[in-house]
Amino acid sequence: MALQFIPRLNLLINIERTADPVNGMYPDPRHAILKTLFTSTELLNIRHCSNPSLLKNFMSDVDYQQLSQALERLNIAVDAAECQGAISAVICLSGEDGLTSWLPVHFPEIETGVAEGNALASEAKQLIVALYQDTLEQLGQGNFDYALLMPDDDESIFVRTDALSHWCQGFLLGLRYSGGDAAQFSGELAEILTDITEISQVSSEALEDNEEEEQSYAELVEYLRVGVMLFCETLRAGKGANASKLVH
Repeated sequence: MALQFIPRLNLLINIERTADPVNGMYPDPRHAILKTLFTSTELLNIRHCSNPSLLKNFMSDVDYQQLSQALERLNIAVDAAECQGAISAVICLSGEDGLTSWLPVHFPEIETGVAEGNALASEAKQLIVALYQDTLEQLGQGNFDYALLMPDDDESIFVRTDALSHWCQGFLLGLRYSGGDAAQFSGELAEILTDITEISQVSSEALEDNEEEEQSYAELVEYLRVGVMLFCETLRAGKGANASKLVH
């Protein structure tokens, strides 16, 4: 069963379990970061891998199919999941300023098409810019609003698993395009990137269409969602004096 490996979702759960909010005790300093992201109810949802229906309120205005089809019309072999994965990494490292440097590198054919007056290229760029702004807002607010852009739940587990793998591939590409290198990170950030790398290699060919795979898929989506928020917030909190603790 290809999706049944245990990533470091336990990291987040164990951080939460060290807290004793009644007595005001937070022995793990990482808990302060989680408390800026989640309410106690939301942390409880993380412990139980959250009901996916909760995420419907946090989806981007850009539709998965709409963006994927816009890219396909330009013969670009990238789906919306990979695109948002890359965007998420760029935002974690570069914030709002990352868009103008990342887009021409990841999608040079779109930039060329726009310059030549290609309407399809302009449509695709508008969608990508809108997705970037949506994702920037979700990650920048420091709350529970971030969600992965995945195919609808009525798509097969095979389609959704491939999209999940593509999302992770995109995140790793976005990291590189922003001047980051997985080897430079340490601690929890390195562990999250290790898991993203592992999930990026998952193939739907080894899957079975059953409830176990559905549950594993939901857990991985939730892990990535929370992991990226923690990744982004840790980098933001660590800028300055503490940055040396986050990277080698």
